[in-house]
Amino acid sequence: ADLKNPIKNATDIAGVLHERFGFDTLVLRNPTLVQIEQKLDEYREKYARNLDGRHPSTGQLLLFFSGHGKEYVGNGYFLPADADPATPYRTGFDYSFLRNFLNSFNCQHILVAVDACYSVNFDPSKDFRPDHEFKRIGELTETEKALTTTANINPASLPLRRHRRHDARSLQFCPETLRRAGRFPKPGGF
Repeated sequence: ADLKNPIKNATDIAGVLHERFGFDTLVLRNPTLVQIEQKLDEYREKYARNLDGRHPSTGQLLLFFSGHGKEYVGNGYFLPADADPATPYRTGFDYSFLRNFLNSFNCQHILVAVDACYSVNFDPSKDFRPDHEFKRIGELTETEKALTTTANINPASLPLRRHRRHDARSLQFCPETLRRAGRFPKPGGF
């Protein structure tokens, strides 16, 4: 089933990043697995070669995945528009592969936000958290909220607050959070 908020959320975030902070933004609406793979390969190449001077290794890249997710045999998958939920291992985007693939980018600051079921599987340390808690913004203490929303460090270091894996919303990352943060490093290649 189609979700009504992912495209709006992605568009809102892209708008804030572009209008307020001057970042280049791109929103892929309902992309297929092949389209996601092609776009990631394109950005990997841009950061590897920096031919246009806009993708240096010291640059910044935000990837915001929003939509359906699925867990299968302990692995988490983002489900693109053409995915078959019955076979996410064939038609979905494996979170552990995505994490390892992004580590190969020649980009110093990469922030990944996944707003999909089971995205907690993107975090390799999920099973080692002493409290086994993944809190929504509304469940955070005032100190945790302050740390989440007022960071004045690079976006790759912003604390990500994930939800329990059975919760439909897995990561709270929204334009209001960006507005309240108020400060980002020099605009770059988002």
